[in-house]
Amino acid sequence: MKNGIDCDYDEDNDEIKICITIENINFKLLMKFPHYYPYEFPEVYIDDTKGLIIPHMYTNNRLCLYDTNEVLPNPQHFLEDALDSVMRAKKLLIESKKGENIIDYQIENISFWEAKATGRVDYLGDRNLTTHLLWRYEWLEEYNIVADDREKIAEFISNS
Repeated sequence: MKNGIDCDYDEDNDEIKICITIENINFKLLMKFPHYYPYEFPEVYIDDTKGLIIPHMYTNNRLCLYDTNEVLPNPQHFLEDALDSVMRAKKLLIESKKGENIIDYQIENISFWEAKATGRVDYLGDRNLTTHLLWRYEWLEEYNIVADDREKIAEFISNS
């Protein structure tokens, strides 16, 4: 085990089982190789989040390690890309364990809704880093107001 990371290649399934230890907690990851690898990044999945709030994670427990709008894999350096994926996963877990990336969770939610929503959502709040419930009010058709509390929404509507 080097740097708190242990790997084992499963040749039958063409995947790598990865164990990452952070502060005496073992996380089991699985690296799978997409159909067009090495022209796509390897996919890394987490078996059990152990209660961590991980902002860069799809609903199928796949970790989002790259913004493919900003960086592309280098087929000439496919081994380095695979190792970089593991190191990015470890960094993501460390930041999640320390709560250093909680703002990323909010940013990911906004990005998701901007990509999927057909209407508009305005957030009336501050940079509250805690997980909490939000209030939503559909003001106009496909136009929503979201805030930390009901009073902010009422004030916005009365002033508008």
